[in-house]
Amino acid sequence: MLVDHGPVDKAMKHDVVIALKVLNNDQLEFDLSEISNPLHSRFGSYYTKVQIGSLVTNKQAVYTVLEYIHSIPEFELTSISELNQYLYVSAPIWVLECLLNTTFHHFSNTIDTTNRVVMASSYSVPTFLIDSIDAVLNVIDIPPKLVIAPLSAPRPVDKEAIRRMLSNDKELTIFGYVTPALLLKAYDIDNSARESPFNASNLSQAVFGTNNQYVSASDLRVFDKYFALNYYAPVTVDNSSRNHVLEDACPDYYTCGEANLDFMYLTAISPNVPTEYLYMGSGSFSQFLRDVYALDEPPRVISISYAMLEIFLSYSERYIFDIEARKLALLGVTIVAAAGDDGVSGNFQSTKDCGYTPYFPASSPYVVSVGATSGIEFNNQEVACEGPSYCGITTGGGFSNAYKRPAFQDKYVDAYFQSLTSSETPYTGFSFRFFPSQEYNAYGRGYPDVSLAGSNYIFVVNGTLMVASGTSASTPVIAAMISLVNEARSRIQLPPLGWVTPSLYILNASTFTNDITNGTNKCLRGDKGCCRVGFNAKAGWDPVTGFGSLNYHAFYNRMLYLGSNSSNPSYEALEVSTDSVVAAHFWWWGFGLANALVIAYVLARSCRTKPRAALATVSYEYGAITTQDMFAEVEM
Repeated sequence: MLVDHGPVDKAMKHDVVIALKVLNNDQLEFDLSEISNPLHSRFGSYYTKVQIGSLVTNKQAVYTVLEYIHSIPEFELTSISELNQYLYVSAPIWVLECLLNTTFHHFSNTIDTTNRVVMASSYSVPTFLIDSIDAVLNVIDIPPKLVIAPLSAPRPVDKEAIRRMLSNDKELTIFGYVTPALLLKAYDIDNSARESPFNASNLSQAVFGTNNQYVSASDLRVFDKYFALNYYAPVTVDNSSRNHVLEDACPDYYTCGEANLDFMYLTAISPNVPTEYLYMGSGSFSQFLRDVYALDEPPRVISISYAMLEIFLSYSERYIFDIEARKLALLGVTIVAAAGDDGVSGNFQSTKDCGYTPYFPASSPYVVSVGATSGIEFNNQEVACEGPSYCGITTGGGFSNAYKRPAFQDKYVDAYFQSLTSSETPYTGFSFRFFPSQEYNAYGRGYPDVSLAGSNYIFVVNGTLMVASGTSASTPVIAAMISLVNEARSRIQLPPLGWVTPSLYILNASTFTNDITNGTNKCLRGDKGCCRVGFNAKAGWDPVTGFGSLNYHAFYNRMLYLGSNSSNPSYEALEVSTDSVVAAHFWWWGFGLANALVIAYVLARSCRTKPRAALATVSYEYGAITTQDMFAEVEM
């Protein structure tokens, strides 16, 4: 998985994040399962940040770890997060290597050996801190920039097609392409609600940005002019993202393509809701969620058009992502994520690399995972996006190897496998060139949840109409549909939908989707070929297009009154659990704070004068957790 390019300069400073152990994590998950269950009387009864803080803040852990940090002069505490949950620390490599019992090297992944980061393959923490620390981040975590998968490269729109569209301004559609007007028509989106200005001050929606992508305000105005759009709500950016917004036209696709596409369709479909651009220059998806939670008013809907291969997801990164996703869900936030454009095999270049490699965060149960279809642009029946014949990309999907299948998915996933004929049974028994042979995990979280048109979207780059395809096109439209429902619910004094994923299954989304029964996710992106591995679209839910494409009008009617007295006539006890496939349980010998500080002092002295003292530790390894010294084996 990783290529080691040698050791790091010992004097170089490196930043790490100490994630303090949160209290009442099980309580958070239990409360969220009730608040997000549409049949429960607590549905939509979201928490405030003060309430969440009172549950999770671990004051003893803060005191213990701060005392430890202050006992080591080379440690620089740069900041402390909201709720005192994360301590941001900088220290020379040699100090971190000693205190964490590790060695930092320059690493890359096997796919791109030129893009290198500083990291270790394992680390340890003293046992007297294990009751205070959940993880130390930026040690064994691969930054997602190494494996992030953006939109496929666009191409200019045919000039004759543009001329035909402009000559028929009532339709504002072009045969063979997706425009805002076509989406409104194909998915039954009520235009009257969109054209009624509304003071949605308690609502907002956001686009996730990264990969040095900018949003062009000039291009947004050109898009507005072409398609006669009216934005009633402000388009803004948070302070950390302001230098990633261009007032002028974008110079090229690589500077603005993805950000422009996401912004244009999120605001075109949901124009009344304030829209933000949240840029993450570096770091992880869990860091992004931490930053979002720290905002004074987090957006109610977040659209993420990027992904990383789940095989590069460390235990620590996933664990912290889950905590932050739960906290945001308890505030009523919906996270919508693209399922990927490379079928089941991930962002690889050859059929030699075929295999079941899920994408994250699409594989997380805490997001609404979105696939892509083709058909509406040609007035045809929708099919799954599949290689060069349909879309030029292949919609992602499959089953997570990191997350256990949530109970609310059970009957749908079981029904899918029962419906398969012998010829449709997913192929196994392959040998994967880059990574150990790994079959699909039928008991993991299945994705996507829903789909939408993802083929031939028209958008603007540098003042020019361009066209591109991908789940990163369908994702902001699904996010906008959720924002529209949130806006409608706000008008009648009901809370936003929040973590809506359980509702899709508990309420049987087949009643408000267009079922997609044709296509597979066996091909790679573009014309790179197709594999034997993968899944077939079938009636009902499937790991290709989920429940199918969302019919907005039916979705709106089903979701509008959830949580009101009239919508919950009865409550059926339903388990809404998202336990991970890998659950780590630790055992340790307690030292007591006084002895712990003595050991910290001895450890600090040993780091400056001689090799690290032999202390009991818990060791965290890339992709797994093991134990050392005085510990029993960790239960996996």
